[in-house]
Amino acid sequence: QPMAVRGNTLNLKSVINDLGLADVSQSKFTESTLKPSSTKTASDGANHEAPKPASPPQIAPVPAIKPAKVVNRPVRSGQQVYAEGSDLVITAAVSEGAEVLADGNIHVYGTLRGRALAGVKGNTQARVFCQSLDAELISIAGQFIMHDKVKTSCWKQPAQIYLEDESLHIEPIA
Repeated sequence: QPMAVRGNTLNLKSVINDLGLADVSQSKFTESTLKPSSTKTASDGANHEAPKPASPPQIAPVPAIKPAKVVNRPVRSGQQVYAEGSDLVITAAVSEGAEVLADGNIHVYGTLRGRALAGVKGNTQARVFCQSLDAELISIAGQFIMHDKVKTSCWKQPAQIYLEDESLHIEPIA
């Protein structure tokens, strides 16, 4: 069954369309790709172009997952730490006046007193986790809450903060 036509097809456009064939005259196929191979069939004795065996489908490369940025010392007042394209893990405290930012999640295995901005490039699934919640500001994908609204039942307790229905929610970590 023919599938395409190539060559001088200028006067045959309507016929090609009526037959449902593709016009590959202007395509970027190389001669080796379109090279016909003849096979004789027993039923009609005519030559037919045998379809070229399909090459295996190309698998799109998966972007490598960027490892989390890990900070093993306290983040002091006036310091800023940014984890571009990944999560941020801090194994110490974040002092008042410090700022921690990540395109992904933020994990603070200490007291979070400064500002935490997760999902800074719009990741609405990002979360902030901390061992002791005492933050000046928390932001996820641009939605933020200030110090006075952070004081909840999770104040100075292990907590997670996440975005749902365009508002931030604070829950204890069980």
